[in-house]
Amino acid sequence: MAIDKITTPAIADGAVSADTLTSTVITGQTAETSIATDDLILLSDTSASGALKKMTRANFVSGIGGTNTPSFFAYLGSVQTVSASTHTTVALNQESFDTASGFNTSTYKYTIPSGQGGKYYLTAQVRRNNFTASSDRFNMYVLKNNSTNLMSVEVSGDSDYGCAGNSTIVSLSAGDVIHLLIYFTNDSNGGLLNGSENTYLGAYKLIE
Repeated sequence: MAIDKITTPAIADGAVSADTLTSTVITGQTAETSIATDDLILLSDTSASGALKKMTRANFVSGIGGTNTPSFFAYLGSVQTVSASTHTTVALNQESFDTASGFNTSTYKYTIPSGQGGKYYLTAQVRRNNFTASSDRFNMYVLKNNSTNLMSVEVSGDSDYGCAGNSTIVSLSAGDVIHLLIYFTNDSNGGLLNGSENTYLGAYKLIE
């Protein structure tokens, strides 16, 4: 009598390997066009010497890709009075979030955390607060380690509540320190408008 299957006692533990299987083990199955959250996926767990494990679709998807962290967003909490023809650090004393606690709301500077060097998306903006005259020069910029200019924008002849803002992608190393500065001319009593929508600095690390 023909035998169309192998009974369990006839297979020794560990006897089935890759060279005893064919692609029909997969291709011969019914095709599936969608996967439910609790459907199971078979995988080899390298942390357990290649032992076969099952995983739900939900857990499998959660382990794919990554997150854009560390990240932070700091902003000016109250109107800041600044002097003309002076390079002034913007007093970003409030935070919306800071995933690695790298921003110091006393020094208004962000330090790239240990082990988190890489490419960062950087965004910043400064808004005037009822300037008494149109500034001949109104410049916002972000410095790295008090010397390297990472990003800047300059406007002139703008409105009393005009903005200077920009964004860029930069390479930063662990321990690098960044902060936001302002410089303007031709106004005797300049001020910066507060609020997370007006004057801010933020960044997040790109997934590579």
